[in-house]
Amino acid sequence: MTRLCQYAVAACSGVFVSIALIGCSHDRPDSLSSNAVLAAQGNRALAYTAPGPGMVSVYDTADDTVLYSGKVNKGDSVVADIDHDRIAINGRTVSQRHLNHGHDHRIYFEPLQTSSSASSLDNGTTVTRTTRTETRTESVAP
Repeated sequence: MTRLCQYAVAACSGVFVSIALIGCSHDRPDSLSSNAVLAAQGNRALAYTAPGPGMVSVYDTADDTVLYSGKVNKGDSVVADIDHDRIAINGRTVSQRHLNHGHDHRIYFEPLQTSSSASSLDNGTTVTRTTRTETRTESVAP
């Protein structure tokens, strides 16, 4: 093989390996629903304010473990303080377990889904009914 062909084969192999590795990476843990969105990420203190009611989950990417999952309301402040092994909502500790320094942690938010339906009564009055639906898959880490 000529030198040019060898370089071309090496370059193509590198591209394919890169694509394969990117395709295998996790966007979110399997235990979270597809509605959960990444809200914050880092390896120090993470902070997030919930934009509405829903579920929040704190995830350790290196250990592939959900460290905490719980309900939040609009405006609730969620803090994952890796240096002090503490997860808090509105300043109240909700989890006090070891958070690995140097690991990347993520906060995911899953909004509470609502649906509305309207119906008319015989007297012309319209009644609107709003139903909140919560879908939750929970995994407990040892």
